[in-house]
Amino acid sequence: MLHRLGDLFAAPDRAYAIHYALQRLRRGRDDRAPPVAAIALRNLASGALRIFSINAEADRAGLSLAAAATSPKDLLHLEYSMLFGLDDFLAQHPEATFVHWYMRDARFGFDALELRHRTVTSEVVAGIHGERSVASAVPFGFGAGLPPLAIRLPDDRRVDLALLLHRLYGIGQVGLRPLAEANNLSLAELIDGKDEPMAFAEGNYARLAWSSATKARLIAELASLAHRGSIAQPALRPARLAEPPLRVFINYRRRDSQAEANWLHEILSEQFGDDNVFIDTDDIPPGRDFDDVLRNQIERCDVFLALIGVDWANAVDDKGHRRLGSEHDYVRLEIRAALARSVQVVPVLLGDTRMPSEIDLPADLLPLRRRQSVVLRIPDFRADAARLIARIKDARAKRTEAEAGSAARW
Repeated sequence: MLHRLGDLFAAPDRAYAIHYALQRLRRGRDDRAPPVAAIALRNLASGALRIFSINAEADRAGLSLAAAATSPKDLLHLEYSMLFGLDDFLAQHPEATFVHWYMRDARFGFDALELRHRTVTSEVVAGIHGERSVASAVPFGFGAGLPPLAIRLPDDRRVDLALLLHRLYGIGQVGLRPLAEANNLSLAELIDGKDEPMAFAEGNYARLAWSSATKARLIAELASLAHRGSIAQPALRPARLAEPPLRVFINYRRRDSQAEANWLHEILSEQFGDDNVFIDTDDIPPGRDFDDVLRNQIERCDVFLALIGVDWANAVDDKGHRRLGSEHDYVRLEIRAALARSVQVVPVLLGDTRMPSEIDLPADLLPLRRRQSVVLRIPDFRADAARLIARIKDARAKRTEAEAGSAARW
């Protein structure tokens, strides 16, 4: 492992630190490759920075990225242009090595970038050729509609700095922020990965580009410190007393609050552990019965969060029928099942959404109005989520105390 660092700094002009920002880490069953907002590369020798971003592509095209002015088609074309630029850069640097931080798989890594490039290319070609298959683009040089070697790097040109630090210095699984703080590195412009989804949803593409540039810089600086043998480890967190895991179920309506649900899932997973926070976007294993998994998760959860956005009560299906009025609506079924248990059910009102009135709710969901709600606002999402976590923990502590008192009386 040591020779990988030695090789990097033997020819640092041919080595680049790389990091990128994407819409979200969590995936839906039909969303295998979330959109990418920016990719940053920093040369280890010169410190020269190369940024590929939706924001830069929009500037070149003379397009505004204001939410009201940018169509999904425009964003797709801008992303295609950005990924094409990265692919072209890789082709022009066939001997370069790329130092990364956990970019290991199809969820977040070079494989994910390749998959996204292929997905975007396919959608762009399909858009150009209408309803015909992307295979119709063969005469135009696209093969089967997909470039043959998009953003593909062999393993010997990838260096996982996180893995190196673990094997060389015993540094465990840690984020860039705490490791950078332990080494007194500047965190200017950094957005934590778990906060990127909301920046993406708000259209803050320029901020995401500079955050990616900051992370590429940190990777380069940490690699240099490791090569010199002077890297500092983050302080160990005090061991927590063993206690039963607290399981949280997130209920939401996709067209109403998918971005907020995914972001909240990431924040809660930081606190309670990924395995203890359920969301149906990708927590249902392939081949498992959807209803059985949901029923089992609701029966096991300690806290049930019902996310309610502005269109939650009035959402309609493809036939124009109100979803909440259907006996088969999963949002309604999940809330009803949770209310039937002695579980902490918390209505989570998003933004300026008000608690649904009695007229808005079917009879079996009326008890939801008697549960104390919390608010999650986009500008204060992290702070509001922290208050929600504190409330969950406080309720658990009171319940544990009451159970202990009951046991003592017996």
